Amino acid sequence: MFTCTRKDVANKVYSQCLHQVNDYCKRLLPIESIIFFGRQGVLLRGHRDDGTLLVQSSDVSSTSDDGNFRTLLRYCVSCGDTELEKHLENISTLATYISKTTQNELIKCCGEEVLHTAIQWVQESGVYSVMFDETTDVSHVSQLSVVLRYVREDKVHEDFVQFVDPRSDSSSPGGNAREPSLMGITLGGEVVRMLRGFCLDLKNCVRIATDGCSVIVSELRGAV
Repeated sequence: MFTCTRKDVANKVYSQCLHQVNDYCKRLLPIESIIFFGRQGVLLRGHRDDGTLLVQSSDVSSTSDDGNFRTLLRYCVSCGDTELEKHLENISTLATYISKTTQNELIKCCGEEVLHTAIQWVQESGVYSVMFDETTDVSHVSQLSVVLRYVREDKVHEDFVQFVDPRSDSSSPGGNAREPSLMGITLGGEVVRMLRGFCLDLKNCVRIATDGCSVIVSELRGAV
């Protein structure tokens, strides 16, 4: 009698734990939204990215520019996603897991997973080529974009892997250089360090592709 009662209690505890696990898994579905935006190249943020997500229809002005991510979650709720609505209504304001901080952490995790897979495919391909070029972003900061080219399943793939800072602290006395050092030898050294950091064998790099400018192909100080 006592044994049966104890088993019954254990089963109830197990069932409750299983229910909580399933409930938490359903609450992770918004991560799919972030992955979707990443694949489509759509920005997540808006002018504001905080505050209450679920609002009354009469208060639309307060959410008119809070970003694509929050807008999509709100749209899912309006289309009948009761699990998401329940999560947003019952959670604490300190644990919503939809803040910009959480978005950044999830984007970083996704990026690390994509990069890990790309590097693994490059290693499996045996040989590869590297393409790099210096460019300037919207804030006028110089950066070096690096792309790896390889063959997988009889198809050529070109995967962006990293932005490299072309600035060299050793290019000026005292090591306090503030301006980018765009000498080819510096850029080439950064690319080599990056490839070694990915544990890629430099002997398997069969080709280097650049735009052919003098900084890259100079006989004295060029990158290649």
